[in-house]
Amino acid sequence: MGFSEKKAAFVHAFSSKEAFIKAIETRTDVGEGETERSRWKNEDLDVSPPSHRTWKWMDYAGFWAAYGVSPGTWSVGSALITVGLKPWQAVICLFFGYFFGAIGIVLHSRSAAVYHIGFPVESRVTFGLRGSYFPVAIRVITALVWTGVSIVQGGYHTAVVPRCIFGDSFWKMTNTIPTKAGITLPNFIGLLVYWILTFPLLVVSLPKFRRFIEIESLIMPITIFSLFII
Repeated sequence: MGFSEKKAAFVHAFSSKEAFIKAIETRTDVGEGETERSRWKNEDLDVSPPSHRTWKWMDYAGFWAAYGVSPGTWSVGSALITVGLKPWQAVICLFFGYFFGAIGIVLHSRSAAVYHIGFPVESRVTFGLRGSYFPVAIRVITALVWTGVSIVQGGYHTAVVPRCIFGDSFWKMTNTIPTKAGITLPNFIGLLVYWILTFPLLVVSLPKFRRFIEIESLIMPITIFSLFII
């Protein structure tokens, strides 16, 4: 599909409620003798085809390496210190927390690595078809909370860029946001800019997203350590 076709499809998706639902829903997987969509299977719930298994061990290693040096991960230690822990206590908590977390991640990832199925399908083994909605809902809520935290943190860091460009005039602009909101206008602008810049990544499929991970794993360590040098 070329750019003009994608543009026409995007415009058509907002032409009506039915067109929008049709645009965002997954492609159906109608088996033999079936004529309607099924709630139990679609392109996201099926076993990943060989063409989608593009991630290699270096991609996973790069993903977790970039995650480990990201500002969001580093802020965990400072957050523990602000609640009263001493530096050495925070280090111990971080070590054991991430150690046991790594064990859980490895064990939990085995089903996907061996059988190429996702978390919603894996949950059906323990909770059943309808019962699996519960862990999926918990995962959705957790993802919403963590995404919100990540966007706020990214927005605060993004707000530093216009401050460096425009000086203190940007940082000291009149704050029209109520104090009870817990955010200032410059930080809110940074949040919006960060959200707008990262939102298009949602349309990148996971088999292709590994290219962004490869770039991130190279740029992230250089960027972080450059900040400390500066």
